Order: sequence, then C-alpha cells, then structure tokens
Amino acid sequence: MSENIGGYSASDFSESSGNAILKQLLEEDKTIKTRFAEADKSPNYDDFFELLEKSPTKYIPTARTNVQIKTLERDYINHNKREKTEYLYKYQCDTKVFNAVKRSISLDPTVLFLVDIKQRKVFWIYLSDEYVFDQNIGDNKTTTVYFSKGNLLSNIDSFDKTMKAISEEKRKES
Repeated sequence: MSENIGGYSASDFSESSGNAILKQLLEEDKTIKTRFAEADKSPNYDDFFELLEKSPTKYIPTARTNVQIKTLERDYINHNKREKTEYLYKYQCDTKVFNAVKRSISLDPTVLFLVDIKQRKVFWIYLSDEYVFDQNIGDNKTTTVYFSKGNLLSNIDSFDKTMKAISEEKRKES
C-alpha cells in the first residue's frame, strides 16, 4: 500500500530545465531580465521578461513581455504529408495563452517559447493578434503550433531589437 502524499513529477524537472536554459540565454547580454515562475498556478502566462537599458549605475526596465514556456520533451518533427509541410516542426499547445491574447488580458506583447532541453535549443513565436486569430482556436483546448529554423533563438541582440520594436508598436496601438 502506498501513502497518499504529494511529490514532484518528471515534468516538474523538465520545466525547471527549460526555464533555466531560456533564462541563461536571454540574460547573457544583460539586455533582458527574466521573471519566470515554476510549478505556478497563475492563469495564462509563465510570468514575463523585461527589456533593459543600461544607465551608469544600473539596468532600467523599458518594456515588459508576457511569456508562455513549453518544454519540447517528445519528437516535435513535423511528419505531415499534405498540409503545413513547409514547417519543420510542430507542437500541440494548450490554448489558454492564445485566448489571453485574444481577450487582451494584458496589453504587453506575449511570446511563446518552445525549449528543447536535450539539444538546448530555444524557439520563439510572437503571439501577435494576427497570429492568434489565424490559429482559429474557437473552443478548442489545444492547437498545433508550426515552426521552423527561423524561429530558433540564436541571436539575443537581434531578438532584443525585434522585441523593442514590437513593444513600441504595441504602445502606439494602446
């Protein structure tokens, strides 16, 4: 007989590894500061990161971006034969973060990160209003996200500049 007591699952460790890989990558140039939650029960987001500007004495936040972080634990190669064959990869994703963007729960931009902990690769997708509406999620609980090598996060300087431009555009819209 086993005692009914809480514990940690293997996915808890995968989540921690994914967050650590992403945090190390994003913070390496000191232009981004992360605030990621683990084993959280907050709805829709896994917290945020802030874009920073260096002053003589400190790094000052200039913009905030919501994040949803997913760990790629299984084969994520796109084996489709008929549709979406131009994408190398796919991932079945919960739709909560998409609905949060659709409802404008936050006016800050939102990024979906997909972390391959075995190969230490991070892919990212900006969840713009257009992207979310194109997913046609309706009442679905999950949606398939397609992505390719172009979504690989490999140049933090380029990512930082892209996120600054997106944040500036979002400010103009609100």
